[in-house]
Amino acid sequence: MKYFIDHKKKRIHHSQHAGDKCEFVTTPIEKREFTTDLSYVEKLVHKSNYSKCPHCREVLRAIK
Repeated sequence: MKYFIDHKKKRIHHSQHAGDKCEFVTTPIEKREFTTDLSYVEKLVHKSNYSKCPHCREVLRAIK
């Protein structure tokens, strides 16, 4: 899975489901990162106080 990391707001999005509700459009390009490394994502969540975007998670739940 591909992840979009918003370093300004410390929020992790699922790239495929990120949209207007996620409110990342004001984040400067240099504060954005894309990755497929789940261990890196989990490290940010557990050690650096990043959170997973509730809007992306909501879309994922609706799909399942």
